[in-house]
Amino acid sequence: MKRALSILFIFILLSQYIFAQADLTEIVVRFQPTVDIQAWGERMQAKDVSHIQFKKTISKRFNLALLGYNSQHTFEQVERQLLKDKSIIWVTPNEIDVNDRTTPNDPSFNQQWGMQNIGAEEFWAYSTGGVTAHGDTIVVAIMESGTSLNHPDLIENIWHNYQEIPNDGIDNDNNGYIDDYTGWNAVALDDSHSYNQHGTEITGVIGAKGNNGLGVSGVNWDVKLMPITFIKSNISTYFIAFDYLIDQRKLYNETNGSKGAFIVAVNESFGQDNAHPEDNPGLTQWCEYMDALGAVGILTIGATSNIKTKNVDIVGDMPTTCPQDFLIATT
Repeated sequence: MKRALSILFIFILLSQYIFAQADLTEIVVRFQPTVDIQAWGERMQAKDVSHIQFKKTISKRFNLALLGYNSQHTFEQVERQLLKDKSIIWVTPNEIDVNDRTTPNDPSFNQQWGMQNIGAEEFWAYSTGGVTAHGDTIVVAIMESGTSLNHPDLIENIWHNYQEIPNDGIDNDNNGYIDDYTGWNAVALDDSHSYNQHGTEITGVIGAKGNNGLGVSGVNWDVKLMPITFIKSNISTYFIAFDYLIDQRKLYNETNGSKGAFIVAVNESFGQDNAHPEDNPGLTQWCEYMDALGAVGILTIGATSNIKTKNVDIVGDMPTTCPQDFLIATT
């Protein structure tokens, strides 16, 4: 009987623990550069601050961490408590209200009127893309909720990390990422990518294989397309994705192209309407990452609001009103 009661008691405690874990609201915290985030998390756990839990380090580059707090407390209460700690610079919710900046849904879109508008045929007379004059294989990273890796018009152009052996559980190229053979999933922390219609459309506009008698032509017929999967409503996954891109291009620069990837741009066909970078620290951090991406040679291409009558310079928009020099805003 005692054993049965003990098991029941343990089950109740475990159930409460699982419930508490599931009920946590996530926040992103930036620490001072000299702070050891892992050690801070261990100290927090030792203090038994039951309503705040350290979850994981997001970025060592900017000393960012993901924490969770019990939803019985408000964000403002938790923010005030954490900012009393001098090792913390800012706190922001992980959840972000974004929407896709979609490709046109006009009936004639499948005839690719846009290629005519930008004079693509004149450009293709000189080059159909693929490599630079110096022989670097051009890579464009595409941040989406997923894409189609096996689409017949995309499969030839999907980027692969040939320094990595897929699915062997080993970081073969020592770039800090295990099994990143086909881009990176900032949620699962592997190279898995599920199908997503928006992501597939965007990927095709950028780099569907050209002149293959199939489907459509991308702007760049032979570009390598690096899929980056993240959660658009969780800003912490943005930062994990950005770090991966910076690390890959930095490695390419440092090894004279023998490792990493020659990523020239990252496409962001999503954003937050009516938002300014200064609205919260997470948005400011999003902008700041553009400087870090640009420093290694990666431009950010940001699609602006779908609302045609909106002047984003007045009402705001993310990411297209970031003041960074390495951003190209499109509409």
